[in-house]
Amino acid sequence: MEISNTPIEAIEAYAAEILDRYRDLAPNSWELPDKITFTVKPTEDLSYQITFNVPEYFYYAEHGRSPGRMPPVAAIEKWMLVKSIVPQLESTAPSLKQAAYCIARHIGEAGIKPTNYFQSAVNQVSTKDIA
Repeated sequence: MEISNTPIEAIEAYAAEILDRYRDLAPNSWELPDKITFTVKPTEDLSYQITFNVPEYFYYAEHGRSPGRMPPVAAIEKWMLVKSIVPQLESTAPSLKQAAYCIARHIGEAGIKPTNYFQSAVNQVSTKDIA
């Protein structure tokens, strides 16, 4: 981490280091790390607050999802379209909606394991240079 001239520069460097470490930990196929931004603001008590701005699905990527309920099928359809995952155009292949339902049902039954990549990145980046 580079030594900075002002406290806010040091804190911005700390937040940037967390994002860099997160990019290192997350799989290369993930686009999520590139969608995260941050802001640093002074607070009334003369400290600073780092806010990481994350996509709505970040929580489930980081913390996973317990089995029990299906996620919204529309959200899975949207994810499939973004990832260019479309069923084959054969008569026996399921439609996009059917495939999304099957994925949602599987997530509802099995859940999603947590990754904890972001928390690991936070834990690995030292705050000793920020004083």
